[in-house]
Amino acid sequence: MELRQHAQPSPSVRDQVANGVFELNGCRSPSEINAKCIYPSQVETHRPSMHNACMSYDDRPEPAKRLEQARKAAGYASAREAAARFNWVYESYVQHENGTRGISRVAARYAKAFKVSEAWLLTGEGHSPTDDDADLIAAIQHMDEAGKSALRAFIAHLESASRKSGG
Repeated sequence: MELRQHAQPSPSVRDQVANGVFELNGCRSPSEINAKCIYPSQVETHRPSMHNACMSYDDRPEPAKRLEQARKAAGYASAREAAARFNWVYESYVQHENGTRGISRVAARYAKAFKVSEAWLLTGEGHSPTDDDADLIAAIQHMDEAGKSALRAFIAHLESASRKSGG
């Protein structure tokens, strides 16, 4: 079996096969070739269709999944956008998000940037951001200082009214 890899690097052969960047003797048809998937502890050979785009199985480590969830909830549509905003090296950040590198040494930095707790990011304990809040967070992030000042005053008014009513 001749398996040629194209130039685009990816964390695993599994992802490259799913994205169609491997070919066998010039043929890219997933049903016609066997794929070799390389994992840290084993190598599997099977048809690439096992890893097609229809599959929803996400085998990334849980902290990597939470990092992506935090980024999206903070209003950043892509890893590249977040890395650029916070002046992080994109290649390093995306490796943390796709799970090829652990995040324990940089979890505090990411937690602060995405306004989540470091404990939640690492363990899942505590309050998690929801994607439902992403539009609200994005609107606040893009608000000018006058808008932010008005929003702070409104929040203070709501908190004051809540205290007065005993709620």
